Parts: sequence; structure tokens; C-alpha cells
Amino acid sequence: MRNDEERTSVGAGRDDDWFAPFDGLPVEAIPAYAIDHLLRPDSFFERFPWPYDILQMKDIVSSIPLHNRANVAQDVVYRARLFISAQRARRMLPKKASPQNEIEQLRDATRRLNTAISGLSLKARQYLIEKCGPGGFDVGDLGAALHRFQIDNRAALESPPESKDMRGRPESSAANVRSYFAGIFVAAHDGVKPARGQPKFVELCCAPLGLAILTPEGIEKSTSRNARRKGT
Repeated sequence: MRNDEERTSVGAGRDDDWFAPFDGLPVEAIPAYAIDHLLRPDSFFERFPWPYDILQMKDIVSSIPLHNRANVAQDVVYRARLFISAQRARRMLPKKASPQNEIEQLRDATRRLNTAISGLSLKARQYLIEKCGPGGFDVGDLGAALHRFQIDNRAALESPPESKDMRGRPESSAANVRSYFAGIFVAAHDGVKPARGQPKFVELCCAPLGLAILTPEGIEKSTSRNARRKGT
């Protein structure tokens, strides 16, 4: 991987030269600094339209009036990169807490540990005590402390709080990016939605991002829902 000095010197040249080694790599393999750079306003969109390839971008803009194709390519690529950046950041967040599952795991772990201690042979027990050293916290102390913990916390361990559905609301970022793509298509036609073309355009924009393809009705509902949420 290139160091900061190499990145600066190469980055001062052509972006498509700099990022050519990343072309075709899965999203997870793209370094974070590259994602940040790809979101800069001066990043090339037409000659290096990652996460799309040139042929995919040609298909995407094929239904767009010629005079708006360059702007559409830039808008689509930027929104796609922004979506990928957000997804990467989201995966780094800690998982939501689930007290019920966590306490059940603790309860089961203490039971397994108690069983392991109880099952130690005399030789194993003596060996552990000898290696612990005088005055140390030996296996007997551990067994006694574990037994005390299980007794004092029996009510909580046996009846953990019932967890609510910890999945939360479905992620809205996928719906948002679909809505943006649909809006880009309409804006490219001077704000008038054509009778045909939008569903295919959105599908072509979403497929390389690994997003499920919606029906035309689904796209319409997603777009309307996001518009209401934004107060438009």
C-alpha cells in the first residue's frame, strides 16, 4: 500500500491513474482513504465511474438526453459512492444491545464453567493449586466465587429481561439512494417524468451496489415515502 507521500504525489496527477489498481476490486477491498478521495468534487466520474465500469455507465446514461449525460453520470456516481461510504461506516458501529441474549449467554457460560470445575480430577486440581502459588486465587476460590455469583444473581440469570425486537427499523439508506436515482432521472428530463425508462434506469444504478431491484410500483412507493419524510 502506498504511503501518504506517494498518495499525495500520485494524487496530484490523474485520478484514474491513481485508482486504476482498485478498479474491479470488491468494495471491502477499497482502502478508506481512497473512498474519501473518491468523494471529492474534483474526482473523475466519467473516465473512472467506480463503483460502475465504463460499460455500465454507458447503459445508465443511454436513456438520458445527450446534453445532460455528463451531469447524470457525475450525480449517479457521487450518490453511489456516498451510499458505499455510509454502508462502510455503519458496519463499523457496535451492534445494538440485547440484554436478554447477553444475560442468557452469561448464564450458560457460568454453568459450563461450573461443570468444568466440578469435573476436574484430583490430579488436575492439585496441579492448578501448585502452579497458582501460595496466597493466589486458585481453582477452589474460583469455584466458590462462581457458586456465590450464581446464588446471588439467580433471579436475573434465570429470568432475563425479555428483549424487544432489536432489529430496529429497516435501513433507510437503500431507499434513499433509490429515491435519489429516481430523482436524477426526472431532473435529467427537465423535471418531467417520462412515461418509460425510470425503473430500468434505477435498476441499472442499483444493481452494481448489490441492492435488491424493486418493481416500478416499489420504486414509486419508495420515492413517495422519502419525499414525505423530507417534507416535499
